[in-house]
Amino acid sequence: MIQRVVLIRLRPEHRTATDRRQIAAHAREVLGAIPLLSQLTVAPAADARTGGQWDLVVLACLADLEAAEAYRVDRTHRAFADVYLKPLAERVRVFHFAVD
Repeated sequence: MIQRVVLIRLRPEHRTATDRRQIAAHAREVLGAIPLLSQLTVAPAADARTGGQWDLVVLACLADLEAAEAYRVDRTHRAFADVYLKPLAERVRVFHFAVD
């Protein structure tokens, strides 16, 4: 299994608790509908130390690296990332981890 970890730093004008909650809820709604995902968690930073660097984390479980690549280019995912999130985000970092 592959754990996709996406760290998101929002633009300063979107670094509010309300915006974080709304963006997280929208991500869960949109990305959660993608059948390639076996599990999805979207959460805001829980403490000031984390929030000083990252606002949100998206954890997506996929079957393997082929599924991770299919997810990366999925139309729904691309629309979320390129159309919805890009104008809100200052930076986004993506990592993949193999989970036994």
